[in-house]
Amino acid sequence: MPRKKQEVQPTVDQVLNPTAEQLIEEHNKLDDWLKAEAKRFGEFCRPYKDRLEAIGNQLLALSNTAKWESIKTDAGTAYRSTLLNVSVSPEGLPYAREGQEHPSVGREALLDFALDSWDDIGNDLLLISAQKDAVKKYMEDHEGKPPPGVKVGWYTRINIRRS
Repeated sequence: MPRKKQEVQPTVDQVLNPTAEQLIEEHNKLDDWLKAEAKRFGEFCRPYKDRLEAIGNQLLALSNTAKWESIKTDAGTAYRSTLLNVSVSPEGLPYAREGQEHPSVGREALLDFALDSWDDIGNDLLLISAQKDAVKKYMEDHEGKPPPGVKVGWYTRINIRRS
């Protein structure tokens, strides 16, 4: 019978005050385990998720054929939802401002229209958010001060990269 290698038990100090290397090693082991288990769980769930999607498709086909918006049964209710996706694109309608030679398209068309229609719909139409890279560049060029109307906050996090 082969001899087992005797495991070395960590000291109390090693348990209470682990080194950076020990912490990174433990992080990597836990991360690997979580990724493997998440993948395994995803594979386990795949047939069930596929079946749920197939059931949804069958119910949509039934609603199209029978022309119902919803159907209530003892098991539950199925109902149709029509959702709207929007995006800013040069393929959208162009917008011509008064006196403008060529109509604007895409982002410029949306902005021109929103500004011209500010009181009617423009204020509600736009969600204005500062872009992080542009704010950082502005701050670098202006003694660390953000643009007007922009509040910034910093936080520090630790990142771990495998060697």
